[in-house]
Amino acid sequence: MERRQLASFVTLSEDLHFSRAAKRLRITQPALSQQIARLESDLGVRLFSRGPKHVALTDAGRVFFEDATETLRRMDMAVERVRRAAAGQIGRLTISFVEAAPVLPALVAEYSAAVPEVTIEFREMVTIEQIEAIAEGRVDIGILRPYSLGRNLEHFVVHREPYLVALPRRHRLQVLRQVRLRDLDGEKLITRPPKKRRYIESRFRARLDKLGVSLPIAHEVDQIHTMLGLVGAGLGIAVLPTSMAILRMEGVVYRPFSPADSLTAELAVAWRTGNRSRTLDRFLVIARRISAAS
Repeated sequence: MERRQLASFVTLSEDLHFSRAAKRLRITQPALSQQIARLESDLGVRLFSRGPKHVALTDAGRVFFEDATETLRRMDMAVERVRRAAAGQIGRLTISFVEAAPVLPALVAEYSAAVPEVTIEFREMVTIEQIEAIAEGRVDIGILRPYSLGRNLEHFVVHREPYLVALPRRHRLQVLRQVRLRDLDGEKLITRPPKKRRYIESRFRARLDKLGVSLPIAHEVDQIHTMLGLVGAGLGIAVLPTSMAILRMEGVVYRPFSPADSLTAELAVAWRTGNRSRTLDRFLVIARRISAAS
């Protein structure tokens, strides 16, 4: 049973006139008669009663009309949806992100406004977990630190911001407008567990070693809020991207590094090489635009 047979049947059922129905379908009347006869033969039932001056639906035809109309509607809907999916207008996108990802809300807001029918699934992961998830196809796009990404992932930097130091309010360095790295020598550091601090260590370790600066680790915690809570309690200092200064914790003050010691935290958008889904492509267009504007 072909779609054109269903369309011919529905049109004739609506008009109950072969000549008018054929004109609407833009086919000849004999061609319409042949399609209806073939459909009735395939079904093994009479759908129309025909007389010299009238055409009418049989009882079987009336039942089939309801189902055929719904079938055509669903077929048209399926065609429209598959075309929209191919254009990236509907579907699903899985986004992973690191905890400190200030660019994420702007990216998602603009993407959702452009393609509101794409369902977005979020997964918070550290960079090393994202790399594995993206490579295995469990995640479509990652917002991560550009560190040890390997050759299976493509990426570009979407956001940059300097680091700052979080100090207890009564700390000796809080009187300074800017802090040098050498000023931190001997300070107790509150930081993340090893797998979560790989990127920041890659940014600071060589500089600290060159200056001979030692930062003994006082505590390792998973969450930034917890880090700042411990800083506020006077248990040490922390180094964070500038955007995290929005977290106003009691007893904590923030100071930028001096220009000579300022280092930049980067966020990258990463995806699996060869993944060219339209939902992903649309996200990348927006991410590149935001990156260029920042």
